[in-house]
Amino acid sequence: MYLENIITPHYLKTNSESPERLSDAANLKEIASITTDVVLSRSNENCQQLIDYAEHISNTVFKSLWFLANKKQYGWFKDAYVRPDSRVITPDNLNEHQVASCSGFAILTSEALEKAKIEHFVAFSNQHSFVVLPDKNDTFLYLVDSLSPDLNQKFYENGNFPSIAKLKTDIKLKGRADIVIDPSDLTSSIKIDCFSVIYDNPWLSNKKVCSFQNVYTKGDLLKFRLFTPTLGRYVLENYLYFVDSLEQNNISEALKRLNNLGSNYPDVNETINLERNIKKLLVQLGRNNEITLAGQAIETYLSSFDSKSHLTKQHEGDYWRIIAKNSRNKSAAKKAKDCYAQAKIIRYNVSDILNAKLLAATNLFNELEQVV
Repeated sequence: MYLENIITPHYLKTNSESPERLSDAANLKEIASITTDVVLSRSNENCQQLIDYAEHISNTVFKSLWFLANKKQYGWFKDAYVRPDSRVITPDNLNEHQVASCSGFAILTSEALEKAKIEHFVAFSNQHSFVVLPDKNDTFLYLVDSLSPDLNQKFYENGNFPSIAKLKTDIKLKGRADIVIDPSDLTSSIKIDCFSVIYDNPWLSNKKVCSFQNVYTKGDLLKFRLFTPTLGRYVLENYLYFVDSLEQNNISEALKRLNNLGSNYPDVNETINLERNIKKLLVQLGRNNEITLAGQAIETYLSSFDSKSHLTKQHEGDYWRIIAKNSRNKSAAKKAKDCYAQAKIIRYNVSDILNAKLLAATNLFNELEQVV
């Protein structure tokens, strides 16, 4: 656990408060003794009390850590004490300088909530991590984001995800579950203009935010993957080390971390572009002509998708085509061609894009077949 090593406030956020352990500053033991009784009650008042405790803990975590964005995402640094290179901010930095990306904030918040005996899930969506509290009456979920407290709010079940009672059951049985959210539902309750919210929280949009007009369109949905606390923290740690290994071109370590994730890969929104880190891994494996390892990586990643839609099969074809292009391997090109053909069978109305991809894979296969 990282919790016991964290001092608050962070030395770069020093104010009139005296430094102390985060667990003491957040009153975790006292809260835990109270929540034991609170959880037995299902009154609205006590549900709000749990939310208040969670936000208090989240705010204490915020004071304790220094946020550092990935260099390739933002191109600037907030902490001169951290090396100015492309290394991903991994959990190691929590203990070194109390520096973290959003995942580090989520990991620490989850540890603190668990010690306070507050039920919660660790959540991941579109490269962002946070925590979610389930209502004891199964009527709503409550988003708690230590980095962006303006986003803290209730959101209710709708046609995009099952009943909260079923959601909790699925998480208990499988360790995770997915819900789909319209980002406009999250931003509509915030008393700040929409563009500012999305600009400060780019994970809320699947598009690059350049102007108000292209923030998002209706139906541009986000997928939240929710985990049990222990599994969620394990997933975030391995995901961060997976990405960091790719940045350092350490392919063997990246494959190890991907295998650790197994069927729990956190970023599984099949309605947007290919997962960039998987794509980067497959490019390297293709160049090294590691076709078997590449196939295993695709299989491991796709095991994280509970339903196999035409988009999933189309993406599988895309990944095999990446391998074929970089390895000039005929069997990889054939797999890509076969995947696109299967996607056409699954989908009733075939898009022009899918037809174009099938044609490209067929041409690539024919070209490689001519190579002696």
